[in-house]
Amino acid sequence: MSDTERKNGKIFLVVCFALLKSTSAAFCADTVHIDDQFTGCFTHYSENATFIRSGDEYKSHLRVLDAGRVEAAKNAALATAGKIEIISPAFFGITEKQIKLHQAEALDAASQFANSDAHLPKSLTYDDVHRAVKTAILFGATGNSTNKPALKVVFVGSPDLVVSTDHDMPTMLPWKVQMGDKHWETYSPDVPRTISMLLSKSSPNFSAASYSEYWSHGFWTDMAVWGLTFERESKSGKNMGHSTHAPSKKSKS
Repeated sequence: MSDTERKNGKIFLVVCFALLKSTSAAFCADTVHIDDQFTGCFTHYSENATFIRSGDEYKSHLRVLDAGRVEAAKNAALATAGKIEIISPAFFGITEKQIKLHQAEALDAASQFANSDAHLPKSLTYDDVHRAVKTAILFGATGNSTNKPALKVVFVGSPDLVVSTDHDMPTMLPWKVQMGDKHWETYSPDVPRTISMLLSKSSPNFSAASYSEYWSHGFWTDMAVWGLTFERESKSGKNMGHSTHAPSKKSKS
């Protein structure tokens, strides 16, 4: 073998090694795993896919994701570290105008709640709606108790960023976030809002995470939520939970 052949062979091996190394690095830095599961009485949905970045897109054998949406979801989860969110109607786009528009529906829903012996007001206040929002999130809203959602999104890196939930309620709050040996829960609506943009619209978890349909329509006619809101207030003799901070939960050691 001539010196030129040996030299060209070495160059070829160096190029191959560089390509292999860059591909591996790209996989670690630009890969997203989505495990989206839902089991209900009449519905079963399952998607388990790996998306690898290619230009401005993340591609799998099933779907294509916009890279900007992936970045937004990752940043939304990271932004919750060390923060205590305040649950409020404004979180979900509820305004004073909407309260006036839907108060008849909400009071009618409360009056139809089977176990409600509460004294209902003639009109809704912002505080009433505030308590109802927390009831929907913290105690669960109307729904089929056989529903079992399980959603996990892994942003592969060093270390991985894992965002997950298995809560069957509007916005699927709270969400769990883990990065290396650090883990926490978040009530930020930005997490489900941005994560939902990574899901297939055919997934039941898409509707739950995006929450737009529930908070714009279903919330106001949810008999359990409104009935429990006023029932608890009547039994306690005072407004429920004026503290707007989400409850803190100690991590298990």
